[in-house]
Amino acid sequence: MCQVCQTPLLHRYLWSTGPQPITLPEGTRLADRYQVKAGGIVLDTRPGLAPEPVDEVPDFCLPYLQLSDFPLHVPRPYALVPAVPELSLHAPVVLLEEAAISTTAGTPEVLPGLAQAWATAPGLRQLNWLWQMARLWQPCVTQGVGTTLLTPDVLRVDGALIKFLELRADANPLAESPQLLGSQWQSLIPAAHASLRPYLERLCDQLSTGHIATASALVAQLERALLASTEDQTVTLALATYTDQGPTRQRNEDACYPDGGTATALTFGTGQTDQPWPLMIVCDGIGGHEGGDVASHLAITTICQELQSLRQEAVSRSTRLEPATVTNHLHRAIRVANDAIAQRNDREQRQARERMGTTLVTALIAPPFLYIAHVGDSRAYRITAHGCRQVTLDDDVATREMRLGYGFYQQALQQPSAGSLIQALGMGSSQGIYPTVQHFLLEGEALFLLCSDGLSDNDRVESFWQIELQPILAGKRSVKKAGQHLIDLANLCNGHDNVTVGLLQLQPAPCEPDPQRLLAAAAIAAPEPLVMPSPEQVPPPAQRLRTIFWGGLLALGVGAGAGLWWWHWQQRQALMPRQSPTALAPAEDSLPRPSSSVSAGKLLQVKQPMAVNGASGSARFLEVHSTPTAGPLDQALAHIPPGSILKVEKRQVIADSTAWISIVVCSVPGSSASPESASRSDSPGGASTSGVLATPGPPLGPGDQGWIPEATLMTLTESTLTTPACP
Repeated sequence: MCQVCQTPLLHRYLWSTGPQPITLPEGTRLADRYQVKAGGIVLDTRPGLAPEPVDEVPDFCLPYLQLSDFPLHVPRPYALVPAVPELSLHAPVVLLEEAAISTTAGTPEVLPGLAQAWATAPGLRQLNWLWQMARLWQPCVTQGVGTTLLTPDVLRVDGALIKFLELRADANPLAESPQLLGSQWQSLIPAAHASLRPYLERLCDQLSTGHIATASALVAQLERALLASTEDQTVTLALATYTDQGPTRQRNEDACYPDGGTATALTFGTGQTDQPWPLMIVCDGIGGHEGGDVASHLAITTICQELQSLRQEAVSRSTRLEPATVTNHLHRAIRVANDAIAQRNDREQRQARERMGTTLVTALIAPPFLYIAHVGDSRAYRITAHGCRQVTLDDDVATREMRLGYGFYQQALQQPSAGSLIQALGMGSSQGIYPTVQHFLLEGEALFLLCSDGLSDNDRVESFWQIELQPILAGKRSVKKAGQHLIDLANLCNGHDNVTVGLLQLQPAPCEPDPQRLLAAAAIAAPEPLVMPSPEQVPPPAQRLRTIFWGGLLALGVGAGAGLWWWHWQQRQALMPRQSPTALAPAEDSLPRPSSSVSAGKLLQVKQPMAVNGASGSARFLEVHSTPTAGPLDQALAHIPPGSILKVEKRQVIADSTAWISIVVCSVPGSSASPESASRSDSPGGASTSGVLATPGPPLGPGDQGWIPEATLMTLTESTLTTPACP
């Protein structure tokens, strides 16, 4: 309990690990604040204070940061303890938060291992675990920690969820093929559930023979198996939504769907296609008296309309939709909502901070999966008997710094601009919006909380979940009563903002796979997953505010005017107030896939800008990003002038199976390629409304580095024999 405000403090239990084995006696105190508990668990005795800053992130910590897009599976570096030779610590120790630790019994303990839980788990849960491991294989191998999935000691389970205790570095680079994963799974066959064993034998054989040669094909195969296994499943659902303007605000700019005060329960079969799809949305409007409430309600109305057409498609086809189809439609629905708000901003001639917008988090049940999508800092949490885990990552500056590997998240939170948003709906064209969409199998009881920052600020959810939310899972409190309590708690302990909460309790009935259906699913050739096409674009707004980040500073060329220049400069400094976020990432485009990967050391020359879809008034420039990510591309944007020579550093395939190329600029042409020689425009896609070619941002120079999607790179470059000296 805080001695000043009497607010409950987090019991922050951490997992200790490092490049060398760690053995410390219980009771040892590290850095005068971290108390060693049994078995490598450490308690932060000063949770109200920020950890000591890390001057330079050690190499062994980087994979944790690069895999931060998987918060439910991968723990997050919290603090770094320097070497203490007198304690036989000859290397730094990293303390991990969100680790595989349970406090259910009142005493912290490591979650059970996969090997331990496997023998007694139902067949559907075993299949769910395999699917999660398959999805994690390629990102882990890319980051040099694929061995984690081959090491039983670090594979832990939180009910239906696979969690890593820590990451294990690969002694040698592993092949991206999941063949090794199949070899490891052979050991699981003897203890596999009888309903799953024949399928698992077939699956391991397909992996060993190369019939399934890629991680994406393995994931597709397992998702078909999950669809076949849940045709007879039933799920009981209870939901409740509440919203309140709070004690200090003049109006409520939050909005939710269903309307605040709704509480309902239903039971449905996941194999039925003619039933409503449960949907929950929480939006936090931006713009104050300028229309934040309008934006939040417009987003909800638009998304509900768009998703209705998706459900009608499922009904007309009398079949359940594959995850790629639902994910693609969610992306499109969110972008359509974004453009609806942006167009209204343009019609009302709103500029800069006058523009209204909204954050968004939504939960959609399209059986047999639950989909969570978000933009901004409205959050989703997953609560089980063992813990409360944040499902979404805020689209803010602190998260961006962590993703880039610049520092630990707790350290990034200490920046003055840490909570400044990177993107929100309505601030510009949907070409700059990258929603994050995740999906989870409806298997195992769980409670999902969706909320605006009126509740999540100041760690209120993490501090109170055991008191307010765990009783729901124990059957001692309804979601209706808990939702009301959360509103009261937010107003009492925060009180600075509107607050909205949505609770979704899921209780799937036990369901075992049918062996014959599983074998039939395995007999289908495993295709590569669908490549998500560009969403249909609502006609773009006439004005677009582009935000440019590149290491926190970049010189901005001549702007459209002093006022717009000043606004861009503030955005680029990452000092943007929460009332006016803008998106940083370009939308995916329908580009041809390269026939083969580029190799490290290859030299490429940037071609002239290419017309987009044959349009004479727009052209595509080669744009570079600070990091590859399957989430929102919230890093800096800049362009590389035509004629520049690039050298390929390495290739990386990320979670959504998109290949990215790391490049370094070797040389750029003379002043003719400078941004000053081209007209500037704020219209999306680099198109100039006057028909004059406009560059999409400042150019890079020799020595600059960045990441570019492989498909884009191969479309806008060509091989060269030029051999300039690369910095």
